[in-house]
This record gives sequence, structure tokens and C-alpha cells, in this order.
Amino acid sequence: MRVQLLLLVLLVSSCSFQNNSKTGSSLLIDLSNPKENLPISSFIDDIETIKFEVPEPYFFGIITKVLFTDSTFFVVDKKQGYVYRFRQDGTFLNQVGSKGEAPGEYRALHRFFLGKQSVFISDIGMRKIHCYTHSGGYIQTISATHTSVYDDIIALPNGKFLCHDIQGRKGESKIWLMNEKGEEEKTLIYHDASYPYSSTNWSTIINTSSDDSFKVFDPITGVFYLYEVKKEDKLVEMQHLVSDRKALAAYKGMDNLMDIRDDSAYLSYIADANRYLYTMWYTSDSMALCSLYEKDTMESTVFYLPKIDFPGYPVCPIPIATNLPNVLVTVLTDEYPLEYFPKQYRDSISERVAIMYLMNFKK
Repeated sequence: MRVQLLLLVLLVSSCSFQNNSKTGSSLLIDLSNPKENLPISSFIDDIETIKFEVPEPYFFGIITKVLFTDSTFFVVDKKQGYVYRFRQDGTFLNQVGSKGEAPGEYRALHRFFLGKQSVFISDIGMRKIHCYTHSGGYIQTISATHTSVYDDIIALPNGKFLCHDIQGRKGESKIWLMNEKGEEEKTLIYHDASYPYSSTNWSTIINTSSDDSFKVFDPITGVFYLYEVKKEDKLVEMQHLVSDRKALAAYKGMDNLMDIRDDSAYLSYIADANRYLYTMWYTSDSMALCSLYEKDTMESTVFYLPKIDFPGYPVCPIPIATNLPNVLVTVLTDEYPLEYFPKQYRDSISERVAIMYLMNFKK
């Protein structure tokens, strides 16, 4: 299936933008005739597995994010509201933060993200961001204003924070900067009305190969933006990713996805690898579709599910958020049926054990 690459700038009539530069191209994905499945070996080179386990009394609920450093990784269990740190061989090291009312404790884990020498847990209900050492030691708490709302957030190398408020309050869905004190410093882009969107746990702010630049994906308009720390007054439009169905931007003033009656689609997951753009779409007929765009050939394949065809791997779990480049990360916990696990792990599966797949994209 050929992808139409339109070298023009799309002006999205249903949205109003502030302080962004429009220099990108448009990529149209045709979702009309999907394949039943696509062998995962056609775009994945190999799969690494890591078994990791938490000590009693902890146990896993739903893991939504895994973030890596040079020698460790952090696991975010959104259902239980905890963050755990492991060595890269799966050895448990420590918990980060804890729930409660004392200094450095949080009521509810909203987002977990990495800084240069520290890690952060945001408690959006309390408008607080707690800062810890990698080993879990409490450093400080940043108190934000009551209007500071975001669905995704990252720490910038200059000490500030880049925030993405997708749903927001009416008329204030935006991408914005928070300073070191928790104050709203600058709005980079905003929508002039509310749009329907269902929040997910995937990251819309994406790391690049540079420590000073980040990609931000806006699921309302389907636009990729580039944010460079040195040019903090604006975002640069890189690419507009759309399908052959209506996007969320067509439903200005509508709050609920259930109210959409048209044939529509919006993105629910993106992995931007060097060679491929792997995306998952949610459609108005409650179908989940995947697309694989190969950047060199400018060709795309749309399919229902990837078919895992590596020996010893029964299924391909849904990928989760990560900061690893060129890798799809998936995690199996005991919430999955036992037959979904590779045979060599089945005897050891419990509520405290998880199996992680690192699926490396072909280069």
C-alpha cells in the first residue's frame, strides 16, 4: 500500500495555534484495506527477554512504562501506583517514593520521568512534582499552580519542564513550559476549543538522539513537532500524520469520543524508529489497526495485529511507553494467561514476576 507523501504545509482549520513554525510535510495512511496480520520478523530483528521480580509484600498490577538508564531500568506500575528500579539483568534494587501524606510522598502516581541526575513522580491531583535520587532518596517537592494540568511531562536539561495537556480544560488544551518553581512560563501551542480524546499511558513527548531536542506528538491534529531547548520560544512542525478517515480535529467543541458517529480514527501509540514509523490507530467502529511505514521506501502496510513468528514466543503483547530508541518494549505479568508466556518461564510466573520483551527494530 503506497503512502502519499505530500510536500506541503497543512493548515488545520479547526484549530488555532500560537508560536509554532509550520515547515513540515504530510503523511497519509490509508486504513481502508488492512491485512489480517503482519509477521513481526518483517520489521523486528531480534527479541531480548528480561525476567524481573519484586520482593514481598509488593506485586505487579498493570505496567505502563519502562524507562532505561545506562545500567538500570525503572518500571511504572500504574495500577498499584508504584515505581521500581532494577539492574538490567532484572535484579531488584529499590522502590522510588511511596504513597502517603508525609514530605516526598504522593497521593496518586500520575507521571514518572527521568532527569539528568534524578527522577520525578508527579501527583497531578495535588499539583506537586516530587524529585528523588535514582536509589529512591527524597530530594525536594515542586508545587505547581492549580491551573497546571498535563497528560505528559518531561524534564529539560535547563531545569525546566515541557508539558503536554491534551484534554485540558475547555479552550486550554496546550503544549507549554513550566519553570523550575512550578510556574507556567510560556504557552507554545494551544487549541481554541475542546476536542474528544481518551487519555492513554503512552508518551506524546518523545526523546530524540539529542539531549537538547524532543519530539511532541499532538493526537488532536496528528502533528509531530520538534522542540529544541535553545529555541524555547517555539515548536517546529515536522510532519502531519493523518489517515483516510476523519481526525479528532474535525470534532471541535465535542468532549466525548462516544458521541462521534462518523467514520474516524486517531492514534493511540507511536514508535518512531530510525527506519520505521510504527503506529496503532483506534477507529470509530472500535477496531484497533496497526500501520508500519518504512521511511526509505515511503511504503506503508496496515494490519490488524502483528504476528509474532520468532520461535518460543506465543504472542506479541501490546507495546508500552519507553525511552529506548528503535525498540518496542512489551511486558507480561500474571494478568496474561499462562500460555502467553514463553515455556521456560511458565513455572516461575506469579504476581511478583514479570517478563519483558525488548523487540529491536531492523536497521
